[in-house]
Amino acid sequence: MHFSKNVLRVTVLATALAMAAPLVSARGPDGAATAAIHTAVYENNYWRTDAEKARDKARHPVEVLSFLGIAPTMTVVENYPGGGWYSHILGPLLKAKGSYIGAEVAPEVFLDAPPEFREQETKKLEAWLANFAQAQQELAGPKAKAIFYGRQAKQAGYMANASADVVFDVRNIHNLIAGDGKQTGPVFAEYFRVLKAGGVLGIIDHRENEASPRTPAKSAELGYVKESVMIALAEKAGFKLAARSDVLSNPNDTKDYEKGVWTLPPTFMLQDKDRAKYAAIGESDRMLLKFVKPKP
Repeated sequence: MHFSKNVLRVTVLATALAMAAPLVSARGPDGAATAAIHTAVYENNYWRTDAEKARDKARHPVEVLSFLGIAPTMTVVENYPGGGWYSHILGPLLKAKGSYIGAEVAPEVFLDAPPEFREQETKKLEAWLANFAQAQQELAGPKAKAIFYGRQAKQAGYMANASADVVFDVRNIHNLIAGDGKQTGPVFAEYFRVLKAGGVLGIIDHRENEASPRTPAKSAELGYVKESVMIALAEKAGFKLAARSDVLSNPNDTKDYEKGVWTLPPTFMLQDKDRAKYAAIGESDRMLLKFVKPKP
């Protein structure tokens, strides 16, 4: 496994394709659901920090969640919630009538990592668990839960087949590709297994230029993935591409930075070096893809 700065995003739930592939039909945004999402983002949002709110202009949460067709009655799995940016929206949205599930990396995933890295990531996992336990009742309600994907993948609370309406993955897949690549198949297969027929897989990741000569692994080491590569991975697992959105696109992202995508905000890997330049570029150019699990 490739242990990069962001490898904690690697989750073991676990030939480019023509970009003009035909799209399958998918349910569009629902007006009432969009209104509920808007409320979760801008009104029922006391869990959201000022720093989280400041990124709304770049991350467009209302548009993203509406595009994916997420509604308050659904069971939604968020893969690797990280610091909880989307958890603080999805929790209140799903609290009353739906169910929020945070899928996190189990500690044994890091057994082969260097000891200092394993200690660091274990502490982050413990912090996430403590935060989730505190927030579960108030933020997301009693039906919310955390589940853990690891090498054994049989922990208590592990999801049953066809039990989720939506699986949402935000900027994780590039880490799988940047490693040895062996986890990508199991990850998408797991997404396919837990989704109901007709369920939605929503993926956001930093978008590589289709004309880039870099290999998928090299692009992923810099944080980027071609849409064609992502589509091929999902379709190999059985998903059908339903729609694409450019709501997260950023044509100013040149994708040629010394420290990869993490050169840009909000990370600013180079710290004060050319900070104004990278702040002006803004957050990365991102794909937003909606896949469906076909009905029998």
